[in-house]
Amino acid sequence: MVETDSVPECVLTGLFSLAASPAVELPQLLDAILEAALGLTCSDAGGAIWLQNPNNPGCCHFKAAGGILRCSQSALTRELANPSANPRPATALDSESCYHYCEDAREQHASCFLFREGRSLVYLPLLRGEPAPGMLQVEARHPGAFSEKDLCALSELNRVGSLLIERLLLKEHAFAAGFDIHPVGSSREFLELESLIRRVACDPSNPVLIRGERGSGKELVAYATHYFSRRRHKPFVAVNSAALCDGLAADELFGHERGAYTGADLVRGGLFQSAHEGSLFFDEIGDMPLNVQAFLLRALDHGEIRQVGGDKPLKVDVRIIAASNRTFEQLMEKGNFRSDLYDRLNVLQIHVPPLRERKDDLKLLADFFLRKACLNSGRYRRMSERGACRACLGSGGKTCAGPALYGALADHDYPGNVRELRNQMFRLAATVPDQELAPAHLCPGVAKNGNGRTSDGDPRLDSIIRDHIRHVLEKTGGNKSAAARTLGLPLTTLINKMKRLGIG
Repeated sequence: MVETDSVPECVLTGLFSLAASPAVELPQLLDAILEAALGLTCSDAGGAIWLQNPNNPGCCHFKAAGGILRCSQSALTRELANPSANPRPATALDSESCYHYCEDAREQHASCFLFREGRSLVYLPLLRGEPAPGMLQVEARHPGAFSEKDLCALSELNRVGSLLIERLLLKEHAFAAGFDIHPVGSSREFLELESLIRRVACDPSNPVLIRGERGSGKELVAYATHYFSRRRHKPFVAVNSAALCDGLAADELFGHERGAYTGADLVRGGLFQSAHEGSLFFDEIGDMPLNVQAFLLRALDHGEIRQVGGDKPLKVDVRIIAASNRTFEQLMEKGNFRSDLYDRLNVLQIHVPPLRERKDDLKLLADFFLRKACLNSGRYRRMSERGACRACLGSGGKTCAGPALYGALADHDYPGNVRELRNQMFRLAATVPDQELAPAHLCPGVAKNGNGRTSDGDPRLDSIIRDHIRHVLEKTGGNKSAAARTLGLPLTTLINKMKRLGIG
């Protein structure tokens, strides 16, 4: 979780949980940030939050609460959406905490206030990395109403809120481009990764090499690197490196001229031209054939390509982003990867931590995937009849999983990382009957401890599973067939578990 002494942990947990909901939209998140801002301060005149749409400067999201606006909300929204509008108080900017504080509403400061009863205000620019795209503002009825504690709390809330808004904008941008990407995490490791991505994205020309285990989220990191760079409004083209066959690689990468070979009736652009002025992502580049590596090397060296059948080089402006779960040192030692290509790719490097190194994110991720799975499978509709799974659509941090399930999930090392956790939650939502999820529903051998033994050997988990099976048997009057149906297990599997756990 984000480290802060100014904002209660329950407030931060609620915001991160809301942002991690698959169904959340930007207005919901802005409402939650504004509600938190009003709750953390002595604001009694009102508060407002607005955000200019980065993809459409003529449009903005606006929300006001707690007071009476000086003009109509629609008129104010139009004014704020005007690209030339620059609503700033006539006081100095605090460079460290990034807020404006106006202690009293004098005549010359009147235009700074949004609410009729406002006498003092705090204004914080949202998304400080952007060109003034929005603001968070709270006002009070009395001069000098905001204490240092209020200002610190608002600064911290603004920092977290900006981070979560950026994630949601990234998700929407990726969805529009055809990519299913939703950053989820609040651990120190994940926040450090996000910070590194932003720093690397500031250099939009040098190649980026992303290293991480399978399923750790390398494509998400690649797209985020593209999104936070000046290339965000240009194409992001993803390539499966292993699928580039030796004979067709040049055509796939660089395209061909008309008549280059039999059947080449039209000029065709390749992947480099498709990604011109944008980013070209080579996924699992460690699996790229050696012949293809030579083609890529020349394009990196000279920033130009030559189409098949063409006699003139073409300049291309493409940022190369490559990812692999392989160890390059071993690949180069075996002669499976060119050392000169590695030298050119290894300019800016990002390491994606495995899930076992950021276990603090496990529950947040599990909740996210479970909500998404419940939406996809229709499970929430069936469960809602029993008043159980409604939270999977909301943001209260609760799901249809019992607390014991998270303990069982946390005991696993996840060699498949986030993808493995995702598959597990989707499997549970699809196969378990309409009831609260519990450790007994996990597939045999899924949860393992650090020594690689199955969770069946963990006394703590055995006790949890034993208690849950006994509870279900009591509800079914000892009928094992009915208990197996309730647990979503084959009868033989239930009988074997009962024998191993000593349940009579």
